[in-house]
Amino acid sequence: MTTPQPNSEPRPEHADVRVGDKERTHVLELLSAHFADGYIDVHEFEERTGHAATARTRGDLDSLLKDLPSGNSLAAVPSLDPEVQEQQKSPHAVAPKSSDRELDELIQRGKTVQRLDSIIWTVAMVLFFVFMFLTEWSYFWLFPVAAVGGSIAVRAIYKLDDDEEEIYKEIADKEQSERAQRLRKAAERRRELEG
Repeated sequence: MTTPQPNSEPRPEHADVRVGDKERTHVLELLSAHFADGYIDVHEFEERTGHAATARTRGDLDSLLKDLPSGNSLAAVPSLDPEVQEQQKSPHAVAPKSSDRELDELIQRGKTVQRLDSIIWTVAMVLFFVFMFLTEWSYFWLFPVAAVGGSIAVRAIYKLDDDEEEIYKEIADKEQSERAQRLRKAAERRRELEG
């Protein structure tokens, strides 16, 4: 598949309107969304983002998107999830499926439990070392035990069982890994464009 080149065909009347960094960034986001969803490969992504970074007119930007679902530089950054697309097409959009809602709730509970765990263990370890080194109190070992109890209680309060916590960790790890890859790619692209 060949990558559309700027100025390659006749364009609508807004095509000669000059663009700035805001429009270029928007098109880079569109291209990133299409790349992430498999509409374009790595080579096309790099070629198109290079053209987007140097585009001067809206027509230049539109030519980079004409064969993609978003179609032009004025399109919103798409959610290319088929269910979300169907909801966006329908004037009477329905609520997400219960499994989607349940997953969102699981992610929210997982984040809350993770934050509370961090607080509980930080406080417990600070108290453990303070009482171990600065006082004569010999029961300093109770703080880590209390932290274990606190972690169990938090999971019981938020109804997060072992299987759900494992699913949440997989999702969080995947999101973190994808974010790190996107940031690395963006940093490389920025260095190329600046260099």
